[in-house]
Amino acid sequence: MTKHILSLRYDGLDAASHHGIGTAGSKQVIGGAQILLGAHAHYFTGGKVPERVDDRGEGFKILDVGRRQGSIIFDIALLITAKAIWDVDETHYGFDRFLAESYAAHRAAKLFKEPPYERRQAAPAGNSPLPDLDYAREYERRRLLQRTQQAVSFISAPLGITASVVEVSIDGRRVDTMHARQPGTTDIHEWLQAFRQGKVGSSRFQ
Repeated sequence: MTKHILSLRYDGLDAASHHGIGTAGSKQVIGGAQILLGAHAHYFTGGKVPERVDDRGEGFKILDVGRRQGSIIFDIALLITAKAIWDVDETHYGFDRFLAESYAAHRAAKLFKEPPYERRQAAPAGNSPLPDLDYAREYERRRLLQRTQQAVSFISAPLGITASVVEVSIDGRRVDTMHARQPGTTDIHEWLQAFRQGKVGSSRFQ
């Protein structure tokens, strides 16, 4: 069994002053972490991303191992007993590297690129041509990207509300730093126009 830790460090605003991001924010963060780890664990061990991603599956389990303060840090553990789908030793290509590379692909708005290793599973039996197998694998990589995007939207939900920055790390390796969006010149100009027209109370500017 191998253990990996996804750490989400929030700082600024309430995360800095009160060491918390609120109950609703915490639920979104935990949900996002579960989707991120679960989708990648499914792909890492089986090559597929299911419709529903739970906190456990065949060969893995996700655990919320608590909070650390100093800002607020969520530590989510992934325990894997199953082997990777690729025929390679974990010391050369483990889950931490896989998640980091997949996350980097997400940030670049690209599909994850399979590592240069053969898969353990044999190709499906029957007369299916190779392009169908390639299409099936691309489909699962698209699902992995979509799940990552969904997870990141949950993880970043507290930004601008109860935190100003979040750092995402896997096994101590930082893979992303997200900041709350700062209003630009266009936003301020639109707000001033709305204020002059008495529309500041509209939902668009709240």
